[in-house]
Amino acid sequence: MNREGRETIADAVERIYTTLVGFNSLRPSPVVNRHFGELIDLSLTSEGRVDDTLRHLEERGIDIGDLWRICAKGEVELEYFWAEKILHSEGSLDDFPYYPNYDRLTNFELEAIKKHRNLTDSKMLYIGNGAIPYTALMFSSKQKGLLVDCLDKDKKARELGAKIFDYVGQTGKFYLGDIADTNLSFEKYDILFLCALIGNSNQEKNAMLGRIHPKLDKRSLVVVRSVPDDHRRLLYPQFSFSQENMTRYEPLAEYNPPRELGIINSIKLAEPR
Repeated sequence: MNREGRETIADAVERIYTTLVGFNSLRPSPVVNRHFGELIDLSLTSEGRVDDTLRHLEERGIDIGDLWRICAKGEVELEYFWAEKILHSEGSLDDFPYYPNYDRLTNFELEAIKKHRNLTDSKMLYIGNGAIPYTALMFSSKQKGLLVDCLDKDKKARELGAKIFDYVGQTGKFYLGDIADTNLSFEKYDILFLCALIGNSNQEKNAMLGRIHPKLDKRSLVVVRSVPDDHRRLLYPQFSFSQENMTRYEPLAEYNPPRELGIINSIKLAEPR
């Protein structure tokens, strides 16, 4: 609490974190949904320096990496839950709680990517599709001539994602494997898109990009989801190219959505050197 007795941002995050850690499961429920919803609202509306908030959390023994892992687990459980509902005709794709967010996000990302590539008759590999591959679905439906394949190391997510594609009649292949170890040929793709849940830290993301670099076509475009330098960093790690990867990749641009759009993620674009 601050001197006026009001809850600070760090107080609120600590309260939410402590509650979420105490749950036996992060499967969607009214109480789980409410706490994640409050955390998302905080990430979009909080003023001030996020580094100050992160320092206050660290002083209280809260590792931001642990919070990211909880958020990732909650996101995975949410998609499992809704994928099964949709496939059992107990809900539709646009009933998903964050469907409008994906709609705005993919509009934002497509407009940014089209500044660097003609997407007609292009092939994209979307890495980390999840159980409901909204990004792949929306990219395919919104951009004529763009074929999107998917790769995920989670067997259940890969199977559910492929079933969702079939369910809506969308074309695309689904591969099972880890980005760093798969034998999948990356050279055949014009665009490689890494979702926000690929790697639970900036170091992990850079390690993956370092390992796949030799497999990439030098004309390809690499897109990495990140977050702007504000309280949206509570939800995901912020990505930046390591010094080593700066010798492997040529950064092209970074696109940060204003908070008023209600979009969490930014994107960074680069080309292999």
